[in-house]
Amino acid sequence: MTKTSFMIFITFILLTIFSGSSFAESKDSNNEAIETVNTPALTTQSNSSQKTFSMLRELMNKIDKQEQRHLFMIYNNYNLIEAVKTVQTDISKTITDCSQNNPDMKNRLEKRFVLWDSTVTPVLEEAKGHLNNMVIAQSYAKSKDIKAIFTSVDKTRKDTAARLDKVHVTTKDACKFLLKKIDKTQDSMVSILKSTLVNTPQTYQEEEQKQNQSIAPDE
Repeated sequence: MTKTSFMIFITFILLTIFSGSSFAESKDSNNEAIETVNTPALTTQSNSSQKTFSMLRELMNKIDKQEQRHLFMIYNNYNLIEAVKTVQTDISKTITDCSQNNPDMKNRLEKRFVLWDSTVTPVLEEAKGHLNNMVIAQSYAKSKDIKAIFTSVDKTRKDTAARLDKVHVTTKDACKFLLKKIDKTQDSMVSILKSTLVNTPQTYQEEEQKQNQSIAPDE
């Protein structure tokens, strides 16, 4: 998979995930949250983003193309894992608010979220295992340097969230809409997550091992 196609794939996944989450634009659209931009926080978020990019670029410039591909996969998979975790938290909060404001839906909402969460979480745990293995297996950078990039990514995500003043919409229609989106996207989202976060790293590592074996000198 090329770098470009991988980025397109990642973008598609994130769009799929967030289409089923509690992010929204207006009450009129029956979505579940209203987001307004906190303008002063834009500069902080931009600075954090630029710092993360600079750290990644600095490390990329020191390694060869195959290693760049490996690092790029580590970076994107970490981003995706953490993005899904953010969606989990957001949906959990929305389910709680919906249950409080719509007691007649409480049982259905909570059961549906437990099912969704129990389906997504094992994929994330397996993905984190593969991610840790990829960090351990590489030799082009110190683990602390890669973890420093992770820390910067986390700060960028935190600063991005800080610039949005989010208000969950918990009308009955909005909560029904959330349930429908979870029903509609769960299977496809989990399938894509498995393909990207589990199967793709496995395939990459297998291809890398074969390539290393093919160039190894004969004994």
